[in-house]
Amino acid sequence: GSDGYGLEFRQLNYKDWGPGPFQDVMTGVDSLIKEGIADPERLALWGWSYGGYLTAWTITQTTRFKAAIVGAGITDLISDIGTAPVTTILQSYFGGEYWKDYQTILRDSPIMHVGKVQTPTLIQHGELDQTVLPSQAQEFFHALKTRQIPLKLQLYKSDHAFNMPASLAGMEDLLDWLHTYVQKPSSSGD
Repeated sequence: GSDGYGLEFRQLNYKDWGPGPFQDVMTGVDSLIKEGIADPERLALWGWSYGGYLTAWTITQTTRFKAAIVGAGITDLISDIGTAPVTTILQSYFGGEYWKDYQTILRDSPIMHVGKVQTPTLIQHGELDQTVLPSQAQEFFHALKTRQIPLKLQLYKSDHAFNMPASLAGMEDLLDWLHTYVQKPSSSGD
């Protein structure tokens, strides 16, 4: 996981940013479906920062979701390590210098798996973000364009954490995306 939850939590993702956490997400989704809380025909996925990364990873691994919103997520781990202002945090998740275990970093980079994506995807990012550079959103967008899926890149006048009015615009865009791709089936009388 992300920083701020303690070392033990953080170490659960050591050299495993994608596959293990993806299984956790899918186990949670399956549980919500089993309990009748989630409709398997109307699943959507939204995440920000590491959650944006995990959303991007998830849509490269499954087609179960009707819509995805990738918010300020790292999508190319090697590119991020090479361009981000702060790279030591990401490198610490993968054991140091990326060239020592680049296979794991490539494996865990969503951009390396875009050929599998079928989910309509909205990518949101702050133009002023210095935590995860906007180039991550742009790279993923351009890679996904080859998939011929519903796709939109929306950049906002904001940094990594949305500020007003960018947060309002971002939420409106998110709700529009969900309304378009995850609509409740109309009843037969409508």
